[in-house]
Amino acid sequence: MKIILDEIEFILPEATFRTVKDSHTLGRVKKANEISKNLWNYQIKFEDKLIECEIKYGKNTVSKILCACGRSNIKHPCLHAWIASYWHFREVIPQRTTAKQNSPTQKLSDIDFGEINNQELNRFVQLSLKLNQNLIPWTRFILPIEGSIKEIFSYFQLALAHFDVQDTGSEKKQRLKQYKEHLLALEFVYEQSLLHFIQGDLEKAYGKIFSCHVKLNEWLSYYTRHNHSRLSKLQNDVYNAAEQILKSIKAPELQESLFQFHTSFLHQQHTSIAHHKNNVFNLILENVYSKSHKTNYYEILISQCQKPEFYSTNEFEAVYCLINLFDFKDFESIFKNFLATNISSQTWLILIHKIRENDSTLIFKSHLELIFSGTSSSEVRKSIATLIIESFIQSGQIDKARIEAKKYSILLLNLAFAKIYFSEKDDNSMDIYLKEFGKHHKKSHNEFLLELFYSLHENEKLINIIPEIDNVETIILFDSILFKSHWSELLEAYLLRCQLHLATHAGTQAVNYIDKIKSHIRTYGTKSQFEQFQLKVQQLFPERAQLVITK
Repeated sequence: MKIILDEIEFILPEATFRTVKDSHTLGRVKKANEISKNLWNYQIKFEDKLIECEIKYGKNTVSKILCACGRSNIKHPCLHAWIASYWHFREVIPQRTTAKQNSPTQKLSDIDFGEINNQELNRFVQLSLKLNQNLIPWTRFILPIEGSIKEIFSYFQLALAHFDVQDTGSEKKQRLKQYKEHLLALEFVYEQSLLHFIQGDLEKAYGKIFSCHVKLNEWLSYYTRHNHSRLSKLQNDVYNAAEQILKSIKAPELQESLFQFHTSFLHQQHTSIAHHKNNVFNLILENVYSKSHKTNYYEILISQCQKPEFYSTNEFEAVYCLINLFDFKDFESIFKNFLATNISSQTWLILIHKIRENDSTLIFKSHLELIFSGTSSSEVRKSIATLIIESFIQSGQIDKARIEAKKYSILLLNLAFAKIYFSEKDDNSMDIYLKEFGKHHKKSHNEFLLELFYSLHENEKLINIIPEIDNVETIILFDSILFKSHWSELLEAYLLRCQLHLATHAGTQAVNYIDKIKSHIRTYGTKSQFEQFQLKVQQLFPERAQLVITK
């Protein structure tokens, strides 16, 4: 995509823009020289290398890129070009703009509107609206409005709704215009709310800030695939302001009015979760005035979060909100009634990663175990088991890690977990393991046990289970350690497999089967063992001389 200077912070993906912005903050542009008009040469310190990048600027755009990385052009700029362009936008453009503005011509922004009387200002506004009717929706924000918190909230929800997302596949410029309008509208209402708060009008302050918060979360969900840094920052500011206003409300009548408003809102308004922390449910629940109010809110929320609409904006954020918001008992009820059958495996995997990232595994261990038991996804189950075991190891609780490893090894038939359990092996550890294994698995899983015994060099147990294995290829995989210590039992197992196979197969199939075993014995056994096997086969099948022909 082409670089347009004043759109960089809007059009770049969030992660990429964070890197570009951090590079500017950390001063990674080490040198910047204008070598001719609008042609700049930069030296950028990036990933311990000094990269040289040359950029030609047009009006608000980049018209030419030459970067030492060799991977950059106008249509597909490299990261170094974005870093240099953003530096130019922040450091050079403001200086040149200021110089142009220092002229004797008076700008509209220089006018002191405080010196104009209200009648003249009113006439000017009316004239402006006649000249540009697109400004009419903005006047709704400055019209005087009186009433309860609910009435003020409803009014500003309607005023902001005029700017709702019109997602008709519009082009990038239209989306950018929409983004800027959203920011301006929300910032305007936010600043109005702060002014009411300073003046002590808490009803107006909260009615406006809550309306701003609800609409902001709704719009933010649309920009999750875009760079939404400024909206995210505004969301955090709005949330903090709403908290401060709520904490300032002391009058019992106003507190009760707020309770009724919140209750009505939670019952009637569809509010999905766009952010796991800065959302209306956290705002309300963390700032209640009584235990009975909180209980009432919890009951409403539990009913709301068992509806698909609750997760429609961002499934992960909604689930992560719940796991932080509720104690285990309430979360268990929600999980069993809704989450277990309606949440995607991908969301659970993202949640597991987030818990790992925040180092909160042991805090949410019960929640993770609940998810483990309620999902059929092998990937999710393995990820949870791995996370719990690793967390105990990292916290130095080795005994607990071994207990968890034993449990999950048995449940998932996972050899790696079993090895963690047997890392401190004693005389009873295998018996304990096999006893618990038998409780969980009524059907035999001999192939897993075969692999386990082989990896732990449990020769006695290995040779005892081999006769129960029907597939000779499986035996061949794990019997190499038995040729010296248990050859006679191993020979009997092979001869039994041969008898069963040759009873139903003849010709090439029979020969190939015997040859496979002979080749294996020749590789891992002795010459004497190979000859002994040959002799036994000849004695069992005297009429099939071709079976013992040495290749």
